[in-house]
Amino acid sequence: MSQKDRASQDDYQLVEVVQLEITNPNIEVGSGYEWTGKGAEPQWDNFKSTKAYDHIERHHGPKLTPEQLRGRMASKNKNQGQWLNADDWVKAQQLT
Repeated sequence: MSQKDRASQDDYQLVEVVQLEITNPNIEVGSGYEWTGKGAEPQWDNFKSTKAYDHIERHHGPKLTPEQLRGRMASKNKNQGQWLNADDWVKAQQLT
């Protein structure tokens, strides 16, 4: 196995772990489902797509500072996380 293949496989394993945390079988949205929303379908393969990834960018994106995350982490809701690489949003969406 080449180093490139191993790196790709390592990315898949990382995304697979994330997938376990974000998958909800009752929600049918993403590139694997028929788009039923308003307007054109989101650009699922583009991490800059506001329509597809706006919530992730605003609340969990790599540009957030620790101060911005502190309030979310202190809430009584579920655990909060931060995506450090925006390309991983697309990988996770494609795998789910």
